[in-house]
Amino acid sequence: MKSKSVMTDRQMAIVQSIPRHARRVAIVGREGELLKTEFTSLSPATNEEVYLDLLAFASHLLENETIKYDAVLLLDTTPARDLIPRISKHLKPHLEDDAVLILELINPFSADQLKEEAKRLVEVGKEEISILSERADVFTKNLRDEIQKGEFFLDRINRITDQRFDDFLAEMQDRYALDDQLQSSLRRIATPSHFQLRLTIRPKRQIRIQGKVLKPVGGVNDVRMHEPLSALQSLPGVQVQVAEDQSILNRQEKGIEKIFLWQRPILTFKSSLQILLALRKAGYLIIVDFDDHPSPWPQISENNYLSFAGVHAVQTTNESLAKLIRRHNPEVGVFANQLNSFPERALDASDEPVRIFYGALNREQDYRDILPAVNSVLKDLTQPFEFVVLHDRKFFDGLETSHKKFHGLGSYEQYLQTLRTCHISFMPLAGGEFNRMKSDLKFIESAGAGAVPLASPVVYADTDPDKHFSEICESPNDFAKGLVRLVNERDYRLAKQEMGRSYVKENRMLSEHFRDRYQWYLDLLDRHTELDQALGRRLKQIVPR
Repeated sequence: MKSKSVMTDRQMAIVQSIPRHARRVAIVGREGELLKTEFTSLSPATNEEVYLDLLAFASHLLENETIKYDAVLLLDTTPARDLIPRISKHLKPHLEDDAVLILELINPFSADQLKEEAKRLVEVGKEEISILSERADVFTKNLRDEIQKGEFFLDRINRITDQRFDDFLAEMQDRYALDDQLQSSLRRIATPSHFQLRLTIRPKRQIRIQGKVLKPVGGVNDVRMHEPLSALQSLPGVQVQVAEDQSILNRQEKGIEKIFLWQRPILTFKSSLQILLALRKAGYLIIVDFDDHPSPWPQISENNYLSFAGVHAVQTTNESLAKLIRRHNPEVGVFANQLNSFPERALDASDEPVRIFYGALNREQDYRDILPAVNSVLKDLTQPFEFVVLHDRKFFDGLETSHKKFHGLGSYEQYLQTLRTCHISFMPLAGGEFNRMKSDLKFIESAGAGAVPLASPVVYADTDPDKHFSEICESPNDFAKGLVRLVNERDYRLAKQEMGRSYVKENRMLSEHFRDRYQWYLDLLDRHTELDQALGRRLKQIVPR
């Protein structure tokens, strides 16, 4: 598999500032190709153009007077007088109405820039640091004035830490024993290496989303919270804070609408009512994210489904779950799980064993009747093969072959990396109400990674009813036959691998769906007063007197 270049924090901050839904993007700078590769994995449908410098980009604009962009990135730019107004004059005609300009400016007072002045600073002494501080304040003021003159609006500013700053500060401290005030001044002006400005043509609606997440297990936080919220934060006007503990509630702030997004809480009358009251009083729209049948948590029913009825709205993964939740709260948004990043994968390696992946939590009942059938046909596999088992030691021990490897339960990224090395994904799922309300996430992850799903019809048949890129197995014998064919018939397997990756790339990327969630949030915020009144009525009905 091709190794992926490691992105620096600075580069990742740039990529994350690009609206995920942008369709035409221009990237100007020496690192353009690297950033293009990273953003393409997040948004495969985007057309990115890369230019080495501003001159090359300006020439392109002159030759294409009618071209329009959703985002333009100007990287590693040296500040100059009236830079932003000049950029505005020449670039604005080429920006769509909702476009962003991402302008990365080198901090002229960073540790890296000041190192050339270090000798002079030593000679001049502490007074020069105070002068630098004044100059930095003037630079900041002029920058804001330029944004205003250029008729842009500042949506976000990222300050990228200079990795050399601590060494620089230590050197300055050794030379002339800075007091606390001078250290603070130097830290304030010299810590950032770059300022990354995201500018818009018109002001945007300001929304802050505070996400309270579960302790990370099996990637559920990534898929349901971190990744969608990261995509939402790529939209101008959206701020995001995510933590396991969200005990600090932000006060009412003029012009900022607030959402409290609570991942799969088990709300009780005893411990949760005061929290809900505090959230309502602080002006939050309260949304619960719930992605499983509630039966494993009896406290939910014992508390009259406060986890659903006690909030303004609930978001979930499929219509089956939504139907259940609507019995307790009519405001339900359905957002299927999608892939955040399209995996890199070469499918044409023919000199390796066919690897069969199995990795799931608490699925022994799902594979109990199927494993014997699989074992019975292992002798019929004519090509080299290897089972790759994640977490489930019982399944691993039950495989009657020496061609197998076991991995413990690692991070979500480790799970995805392992999946990308496999050719087949073994995915039994028994019937029953709980399983029927599961998401098809593992099915999509497998197909996107290039591992053909060998799967039960429960949940998964709805995603690929015609078996274009999967083997849907009605019985244990079907699993056995499907395994033999996928291992032994390379061309048949390869065709399904390619079709699965194409399906995911074209239909199941987060970049293509996250704005549906955003629009739902906007609708809820528009009806906040109405929804809060309805919430008050529900609480009166379900809270014991």
